[in-house]
Amino acid sequence: MESIDGNASASTEAKIFYAKEEAKHGLAKEIESKHIPDLRVVSGNGEALLYARDQSDIPQLLKDILLNYRPDVVVQPSTPEAVWQALQFAGEHSLTVIPRGAASSPFGGAVPVDGGMVLDLSTMDRILEIDVKGQKVIVQAGARWADVDHALNEKGLRLITSPSSKFSTVGGWVAVADGSGVPGVGVELAMMVGAQVAIGRGAGSVLQAVTARTVRDATSAEPRRRDAGFIMFDIPKVDG
Repeated sequence: MESIDGNASASTEAKIFYAKEEAKHGLAKEIESKHIPDLRVVSGNGEALLYARDQSDIPQLLKDILLNYRPDVVVQPSTPEAVWQALQFAGEHSLTVIPRGAASSPFGGAVPVDGGMVLDLSTMDRILEIDVKGQKVIVQAGARWADVDHALNEKGLRLITSPSSKFSTVGGWVAVADGSGVPGVGVELAMMVGAQVAIGRGAGSVLQAVTARTVRDATSAEPRRRDAGFIMFDIPKVDG
């Protein structure tokens, strides 16, 4: 590295800033110290601020006046067990939990309004099983519709759902009951068979397999609490 006057400085090394290695503070540092398996804790303020918006951004004036849009901590689980342990931590600290998929909505649905924990499920993106004969598919909550459709096509199947965006995640779509109806099938949520969800908060939270009806009822009652491990769908046969 050269100094301003052109002389080389052997004692000074160039440092490249990397947001994912920024030092953790506060709740992020505390949950990191627990060494929860399969849970990445987002680093410092630079990376965490990416979670203060979705596909569009709320005008700064409104955010400053109306919202506490900065998350207190952001975590990325890759297994249902990591989701469960993150929810335990949130319960112990009385944190609001904001589940987040691809943040493909432009209406602030995944943006914190009172700080809290952002539970980023986009890393839970695996397609776990395709039952060709039974015409069912099991996916993790963060699987994107485009990837699900591609995997089904490889098996001679295809989606006949119409999510608002194939960039969006299956879990996010279930959370808001998004998408449009399909002739002969009904609304897309009707094709859901069941899911594994984290129920409760703190020490009382449990992982539990539930029916589609339970998920539909919860979607109507609590639109901001959707922490899914896996989701199973029927894939209706399509002629032609």
